[in-house]
Amino acid sequence: MRQAFGAFKARPMAAVVKAAQRAGALSMLLLAQSCATIFGSDKADLVASQAVELDTVKAERAGLQAKVEQLKAENARLESQLADVSKKAAKTAAAESGPGLPPAPQPADQRLTALELAEKPLSTAPAAPVVAAPNADERLPAAPVPVDEQPRLVQPRFASTDKNFENEAANPEIKMTSVLWGVHLASYRRMEEASAGWAKLQRDNPDQLGLLEPRIERVDVEGKGAYLRLVGGGFSSREKAKALCDELAAKGVFCRVANFGGERLSMLDVSDVR
Repeated sequence: MRQAFGAFKARPMAAVVKAAQRAGALSMLLLAQSCATIFGSDKADLVASQAVELDTVKAERAGLQAKVEQLKAENARLESQLADVSKKAAKTAAAESGPGLPPAPQPADQRLTALELAEKPLSTAPAAPVVAAPNADERLPAAPVPVDEQPRLVQPRFASTDKNFENEAANPEIKMTSVLWGVHLASYRRMEEASAGWAKLQRDNPDQLGLLEPRIERVDVEGKGAYLRLVGGGFSSREKAKALCDELAAKGVFCRVANFGGERLSMLDVSDVR
């Protein structure tokens, strides 16, 4: 009886011990799982954050690639437009530098007139006589000769017999018909004195008198008789003659403005003036 009771009593204790052991093992397992959950939560959050950042980078990269493709398409379009503009500019330059533009089309009425003239036979009738205008042979007056501001000496014409002085500063084919001016340098009684006086004046004042033409003008002075007036010239204006007189007066030489008349000194007959 006791043995049976002891056996019956021992069995529940073993069961309890086993149950306790199982409960402890289960508790340890739960504790380990709890620790693993607690200590592994940070790593899970880090992994999740990195995954979000990676997705963001992928999205930005995809956006940048789309923009690059868009810029490439825009660049291709601009290059195509630039090529078209270059072709048009080349065509325009070639057209401007070509052999020449075709003539502009004539109006219809002008083309018909030209055609009628081409088909019309030439007339054999004599041409109408040309009537000359009245006084056609008369020459027009020469244009006025411009006056220089500075005095200008004229080359004398000793070998010419023309009484009108020729202005060599203008066109040599145009003859002057206006009054010429000269400078009265001295007065003499005889021809020999006038010739000697002119030679001396020309030697003493070559710059002023070297290119002048000497002339002798006979004048009668009341109460004194006839004199031979020595005049050098000629000038196209009174201002030029006066400018020369001013230069001679500054050197102490007598000089007055006068008309350029009389006979040439080199061709004068002495017997005529005595």
